[in-house]
Amino acid sequence: MDLFDGLVPLLYDLSQFSPKHSVCSILSVIHEKQTDFQKCCDRQSSGRSVFPDLDTIFFLKLVSVLCPTSDFSHFLVTPTLIFMGQLLTHCKVNDGRDVLNGLFICNLFLQCVSLSKRFVPEAVNFLIGCFLSALNHNNKVSSARPFVHPFKPTGPSADLLLVQESSKEHKWSRLTLQHLRYNQTITDEIRVSTLHICINLLHRFAELYTNLPSFPIIFNPVLHYHTLLPLEKFPTETKKSVNDLVDFLNERVSNFKITPLIQERKTHREFEQFEPRIEETFDGKRHRKLNPVTAEKQRFLHKYKREMKGAIREIRRDNYFLSSQQIAEIGRAHV
Repeated sequence: MDLFDGLVPLLYDLSQFSPKHSVCSILSVIHEKQTDFQKCCDRQSSGRSVFPDLDTIFFLKLVSVLCPTSDFSHFLVTPTLIFMGQLLTHCKVNDGRDVLNGLFICNLFLQCVSLSKRFVPEAVNFLIGCFLSALNHNNKVSSARPFVHPFKPTGPSADLLLVQESSKEHKWSRLTLQHLRYNQTITDEIRVSTLHICINLLHRFAELYTNLPSFPIIFNPVLHYHTLLPLEKFPTETKKSVNDLVDFLNERVSNFKITPLIQERKTHREFEQFEPRIEETFDGKRHRKLNPVTAEKQRFLHKYKREMKGAIREIRRDNYFLSSQQIAEIGRAHV
């Protein structure tokens, strides 16, 4: 991790010096990783595969560091987020390493959508699956609700995070990269630390999505099944995190009102009525409705034609008078 922290500033400077080539290079690596993962899924009859190695996880983290993650659409970040969601959806959860890899990707999702508040169902679904794997299924809950388990509901993965013995004297600790690399035997101490991280991530996602209309439906499994958690075996700090999450969800759900969809009331269409056309001055002629400009133009044209007819009539009268005078003079000249 120290090597990664030392390389990030240098890679950031290189990406700022040549953004286009840097983005294209990282995108080609992400595309290669996604293609290999898809081939692994296609070879399996169940269509699921295992979580990738640590180098792929580092590239996912590198994208969130070098590029802006709050953009609605980004040339590199958007394909990376889709690949991360595919990992959470199509990867099997068989041991503690798989859980930790999924929690690491969920944490990356939280960092990427903390500003845009974009809903990530893959991350919330994975966290709820981790939460359900810590339940004590020997206790029965009355009026149990049907729920589709995100992980395999039977087998060792069904109670992967169930604390077997009392861990009150233990305190949750930050997990290192060694837990992501090797398939170690999962102990109660690791279970408590993993569950503590899962509860904190669920709480932060709940705070992020508190204004969503589907908020009660999304976090309903946590509210309904939290009584199956063996809280008596948890340390004080983890127990407090669980109680804080449940209190926060109860407070938001109690004040949340869902307005049901109501079909729009149909209004009866009124029949078109014939409106009488009233004219202020009726002259027995049909007049078309014209706009003011056309009406003014027609009025001037009518006046022009009327003046022109009057002028022609006066000219004809003058010509007739002059012709009659000329004929009279010619007649007097011959007498």
